Amino acid sequence: DNELVRCTLQRELPMALDGDAVPNFDLKDALTVGFCEAAAVKAGSGAKTAQPLNGEREFVRTRDTNLGQLIANSFLGATNAYQMKNEGEQVDIGIANAGGIRASIDGPDVTQCDINEAAPYNNPVVVVKVNANQLVAAMENSVCLFPLISGDGLGTGRFAQMVGVEMEFDPSEAGVCDQASVKKRSRVRSLKVKRGADYEVVVEDGAINTGGNYVIATSAYLAGAGDGYASLATGVQLGDSGVTEQQAVFSYIVDELNSYVNIEDPPASQSIKCVGSDDCKL
Repeated sequence: DNELVRCTLQRELPMALDGDAVPNFDLKDALTVGFCEAAAVKAGSGAKTAQPLNGEREFVRTRDTNLGQLIANSFLGATNAYQMKNEGEQVDIGIANAGGIRASIDGPDVTQCDINEAAPYNNPVVVVKVNANQLVAAMENSVCLFPLISGDGLGTGRFAQMVGVEMEFDPSEAGVCDQASVKKRSRVRSLKVKRGADYEVVVEDGAINTGGNYVIATSAYLAGAGDGYASLATGVQLGDSGVTEQQAVFSYIVDELNSYVNIEDPPASQSIKCVGSDDCKL
């Protein structure tokens, strides 16, 4: 597969593409690094995007982006068939941490190499069930450090790119990080989870509506308490979907979007909205 070889060479042997001679190397060993997995490459897919997919750090760590929503949606797509078969219920929410998004996809072509560069860690995509208090803890963790300014840019990797929820948060309130569960909200002013055509209210008027359970598709890294998501680690681990992040994104583009991505940036439908503070004007 020429695309597979080129993708591997771009990552492992950049000098080889510019010279006449290709150094001796073991292609099988090169592929094991996970950059261009044979199972994820579909020759001739012709995938396109109508506009650049925004993976720039200053944006993915502070607001919804079209690339972030694409990745989160791909997690839903990768896990719903698995979840329906094994548990008989739909996945409600897709969560990707901004720290796992490392590059934009300029387009108009979208190749497996582009996806691998944008999502290089390639964790397994897994399914977790949480209660309302655990879900709010995860949402609080996502925005607890907003809008932290570090030496090389805005934001932190724990900021979530999500689908299946609508949340408003107020960064003037105290940040609550790394909690397995919370009894009251802090920065999360309102939170709704999409259930079919409707939304179920989880946080309203400052109170958490307990009693509900929510199924989340996310990376094994977050499900293992990475980036402070302790509440996902303490939730019910429902299983591994059998696909990785890179495989999920490429399959979603090809199979669900018919190889054509058309998402505005910022997305028309936003999962996270900053309210009540001058820090929202980033």
